[in-house]
Amino acid sequence: MSISLAPLLLALLAPGDLLLEDTRLATLPEGVVLEGEPITDPNGDPYQVVHRVVWSPDGRRVAYVGIKDEATHPVIGDEVLDDYHYISAPEFSADGEHVLFRVGNRRTKSRELWSLLYDGEEVGGEDWIGEPSLSPDGLAIAYWIQPGARVTSSGPYNRGSQTFCLSERKGSKWKTSKSPKYDDASSLNRPVFSADGKVVATSCMDGAQWSILRFTRGKKKPKAEGDFFSPWVDLALSPDGKFKLYVSI
Repeated sequence: MSISLAPLLLALLAPGDLLLEDTRLATLPEGVVLEGEPITDPNGDPYQVVHRVVWSPDGRRVAYVGIKDEATHPVIGDEVLDDYHYISAPEFSADGEHVLFRVGNRRTKSRELWSLLYDGEEVGGEDWIGEPSLSPDGLAIAYWIQPGARVTSSGPYNRGSQTFCLSERKGSKWKTSKSPKYDDASSLNRPVFSADGKVVATSCMDGAQWSILRFTRGKKKPKAEGDFFSPWVDLALSPDGKFKLYVSI
């Protein structure tokens, strides 16, 4: 036997209590589109580039990568920011107050400059930055960097050691803690924060084995633990960051 709650809810409402309102969050700015020109993947198959609109967790804000006059721009609400050659999809903090993009520009045939775009303002500048993650409170950013990264003549980056960074906002400034250098890292997977935002985890090549690297906010040095045959493809932390669940390939 099934019971529908809709008649009961309607009966409890007096006439005029049930109101639906339309709220405009943003409009697509003039000249901005979400679909780019088709590109060809490494297998030779063409596919359509479509940038998705990302909602804040509270559903009150949107951000996305927009295309205008063949250039890509970060867009926050109705605001179109400066164009960049490379832009990753945005990420909001848990309260929806802060939004983060990863952006980069090609400077020469072999050199690029990458930054973090936090609430529309650039943070840092590196030869290469991996996919970043924003803490739930929006006041810390976790990411990998590769100092000295260069684009080779065949297309990909040269191999080089990577360093894990945790940048914490202190007033209007940022303070960055860095790990030792590692031979390799899962830097194209976003680091994972615990629900309370106090611990962030990722994985790296520590010696001859892959390890889980945990960074606790407020402490200077991260902790690498465990030996694995390959990097993880998914990682989850308990709310307090003490326990982890990972899947490796």
